[in-house]
Amino acid sequence: MTDIMFASWPGRGGDLNPFIRSFVDSIEKQGFNVASLSMIPFDTLPDGLEGLPQGSGIVIHWPQFMYRDSFGKLAKVATLVRFIAFLKQLKKSGVRVIWICHDLKPHDWNAWHWQALWWATLRAMLLLSDSIIALSPGTREVVAQRYPAWIRGRLEWAWHPKYEDVLTDASTRIRTRESMSVGGADRLVGFFGQIRLQKGVEDLIDAFSLIKEPDIHLMIAGAPLGAAVSVSENVSAMAENDRRIHAIFRKLEDEELRDLVSACDLCVFPYREYTHSGAMIYSLSAHRRILTPRTPFSASLAEVLPEWVDLYDGALTPQILRASTLRETPDTPPDLSAFSAERLARKVIEITGEIQ
Repeated sequence: MTDIMFASWPGRGGDLNPFIRSFVDSIEKQGFNVASLSMIPFDTLPDGLEGLPQGSGIVIHWPQFMYRDSFGKLAKVATLVRFIAFLKQLKKSGVRVIWICHDLKPHDWNAWHWQALWWATLRAMLLLSDSIIALSPGTREVVAQRYPAWIRGRLEWAWHPKYEDVLTDASTRIRTRESMSVGGADRLVGFFGQIRLQKGVEDLIDAFSLIKEPDIHLMIAGAPLGAAVSVSENVSAMAENDRRIHAIFRKLEDEELRDLVSACDLCVFPYREYTHSGAMIYSLSAHRRILTPRTPFSASLAEVLPEWVDLYDGALTPQILRASTLRETPDTPPDLSAFSAERLARKVIEITGEIQ
């Protein structure tokens, strides 16, 4: 291990996001120590970060998480002030601040006070980060075009890493489909992940309800959050009258998610607003085709994986959904060699060493 080290927030511990696990592992495989941070900001640098060698880096993933324990508007503003002071303290000590920009807007931050808070948070991240890394070439251009006056550091991109250990064997796929009464020649369209209003599940249901073929099925799987509970209730009611609809509304364990995705012929993500999508990368990692609206992120995916990514413009119609559902899965697995966590880790290490 070298004297130079990295800190990751969030890091290992708790309900660990698979992205964080693969990212931290990949940094360590390159010969660097990684300190895992459970929460920021700090009024003083915590043990392990004091006296960091100059040129070390702190990698921030989701800055919006710092408000989880700040209750009330004034408390959130105070947290933001401390956060800005924390970043300035790091920079003064020679530590590089790297922001892996997962989101340009957090999910469900629609009320005016949340939007104002995020505006201030985003501005701080863009002004104070020594480097910002988007997770596709298309979203890098979005950041560059939308915030040219705020960006002070280097703006880079690296692909969102693929997910490991998500492939199953044929017997698991068959068994999972049989548990939903989906035949071998039937087609199963799937949506999985947290169910939020902006994810467009209603659009998928509306399009599917106009497809009448008995051998085309729909699976909606994931935990409904906030106002999306009403969506899950509507889907459950429809499932009672249509045997082709399979509703699984709960948090999915890793193995269950893997098996459900393997059962699908097509994964559909009719998202209305997002920056990057781990669910799309998960589907491709599981060798499942995807259908999704054209956005900077999805267009970047379609450019390198055209046989695996179907795009549409405007509303999701039954015709678009049916045509994509009936399309055959390619015989050759998708080439995801560029989507490795090691590439992202090397990008972080490379730009941290080059920042002056």
